[in-house]
Amino acid sequence: MYILAKREVGSRSCVIILFFIVIFLLVACQRNEQTSPLPPAKDGVDMEKDVNGNRDFSIEPLDVEAGSFHSIGGWLNDETIFYITDSSTGSNVYTHHLNNGDKKLLFEGNSPIVSTLVSPSREYLLIHSAPSSNEASLTIINKDGEKIMEENLPSSELNIQWNPYDEAFILITAFTVDWDFAVWNLNLDNHTLSQVALPQPFAYWTERQKLLYLNWDLDSPSLDADLVAYDLQTGESNELLSDVLQISTYRDLIVVVKVDELDEKKSEYLFLTNEFDGDFSFSAPHLSSYSEWVVPFSDYNRKTDSFLTYQPLYSVEADVYNEGFQLVRYHLDTGEKEIMMEDMENTPIACSPNGSKCLTGFYYEKLIDLENKKVHSLVESEQ
Repeated sequence: MYILAKREVGSRSCVIILFFIVIFLLVACQRNEQTSPLPPAKDGVDMEKDVNGNRDFSIEPLDVEAGSFHSIGGWLNDETIFYITDSSTGSNVYTHHLNNGDKKLLFEGNSPIVSTLVSPSREYLLIHSAPSSNEASLTIINKDGEKIMEENLPSSELNIQWNPYDEAFILITAFTVDWDFAVWNLNLDNHTLSQVALPQPFAYWTERQKLLYLNWDLDSPSLDADLVAYDLQTGESNELLSDVLQISTYRDLIVVVKVDELDEKKSEYLFLTNEFDGDFSFSAPHLSSYSEWVVPFSDYNRKTDSFLTYQPLYSVEADVYNEGFQLVRYHLDTGEKEIMMEDMENTPIACSPNGSKCLTGFYYEKLIDLENKKVHSLVESEQ
C-alpha cells in the first residue's frame, strides 16, 4: 500500500549508516531499541546503595522471569514505569509501580517488540513490533491498554518523533535494509499516513506544523551541518544556523549543540525558544573520535525547568577516556549549575514528569533518585 521513496545506494550508504548509528545512540530519550542481554553491573558496585554507602529498599525492582527482560520504555507517571518482556511467542508490555512493586499487563503481542514510546501527555503508548525483518507494526494504545490504531510499514528500522504540540501527529522515518528511507506523518485523528518530502531522515517537531533537521551532506562526511526549518503546510525550507553538531527539541525549547568558538575542545549548548532567541548557554568539555564530536546524553524537565546531562572531566579522545562522567543539572531560570553525581556512565537518561527521578542505562535498567542522590538497579543482575 505504501511505497518507499528510493534514494541512490552507493557511496552515500556508508554516510547514512554513520549518521543513523550516531543519532540513534544519542536520541534514546525517546526510545530504547536494544535487544541484546542486559549487561552486568560494575564489579564492586551495589546499585542499591547511596553515595554514602547506605542501603535503601524503597524502590522495588521489576518482577520478571529470568532471561525475559527486554528493556524499560519510560514513565507513565511519577511513580509508574512501563517495560517490555520477551518470550518464545512474542513480547508483552507491563506497568510497574516503583514503590509497591505492583505490575499490570498492558499489552500482549504475538511479534517481538522493538521499542515503545509514550505520548507527550502520557495518555497513549506507541508500540513498535517487528513481525519480520523487513516489516514494522505500529500499535497505539491508551494508558488502559485499549487499542486506538494499528498500522504496518515496510521497514527494517524506525525513528519516531511524537508531536508535543498536537499528539494526533507522529513523525515516522522508515529505513530499508539498504538504508533508503521514507518519512511519514501519521495522523491519529483520521487514521491516515502521508509521506513528507524531507531530504534528511531525522527531523524534530518545533511547532504544530513545523520541523527542524540537520542538513548533513550525505556525499561528503562532516562533523557539523546547517540547521534547517521545514514547514509541513507550505513545503518551504529555511536555513537557521550553521556548524551545528546536534539538536534536541522539547515543547517551546530548542537545545542546539555547537563547537565552542572560543575553545574547540568544548561544546557550547544554546537554549532557544521557537523564535530562536534565548539568553542562556553554557560550555562543557567534550570527547572526540575520528569521525565525530561525542555529545553526551541529556534530558530536559519542563516541571523544574532544568537540563540534565553527563559531562566528562576534560576534553580528550573518547577511546582513551576512562575517568567517568559527572551528572550535571542546569537550572535554566537562574543559570545555576549543580553537580548531582560523580563517576557515572554516559548512557541514555529520561526523567520523571516531576523531575525527581531519572531512568538511565542502555535499557533504562537503573533509576537515579535526584533528591537523595542514590542509584538503584531496577533489574536483578541474574536476569
